[in-house]
Amino acid sequence: MFVYVGGVSGVGKSKIVIEVEKLVRKCGIKIELINGATILCELTDATTMGELQTLSESTRLDLHAKMNQRLYEIDRQDPKTIRVADGYFMYFDLPKLSGCSVRELQPWDKNQILGIAILIAEPYTILCRRMQDIRERSDRKCDLEALIQEQNVEIKDVSLQAAKINMSPYFIKNEMTENPTAAEMLCYFIQNLATEM
Repeated sequence: MFVYVGGVSGVGKSKIVIEVEKLVRKCGIKIELINGATILCELTDATTMGELQTLSESTRLDLHAKMNQRLYEIDRQDPKTIRVADGYFMYFDLPKLSGCSVRELQPWDKNQILGIAILIAEPYTILCRRMQDIRERSDRKCDLEALIQEQNVEIKDVSLQAAKINMSPYFIKNEMTENPTAAEMLCYFIQNLATEM
């Protein structure tokens, strides 16, 4: 079963899910981290996210559908493992925010999605994180107003998407000052979901 961890680029998803994997394993829960970008690269022979972003929007949407199909096939072979997928529900790499792409949840997703967690942070915090990674991730906008819009759109749309499959997203603040930490909160969320399996 899948736990999807979303949030805008720079909110800290990748670091948090790595921490969570260690915490969840200590609790005796079988967990696997899923990196959709790796599968997308395999499907296209691309080697970087930058190469993937040069593809047309329709090609990328088709690739995401194939990626999800592959992930679900893996999951059906071993449904007792919780697979944590770090990714995006919204893609904001288009020139206009109004033209962003959406990862649409479908009715059949409910069969394999255990929960949806969305990491959020103060926009200025996210901006600082993006600025630190600017050399590796030149595809991300480093504009505070655009970032505020991105996060607001994502929060609204993920709530609408989750409602389609009768779920509520679990929002976790990732400012690195919380106690418990964002990783601990995500771990608690996964532990609670594991009891429902």
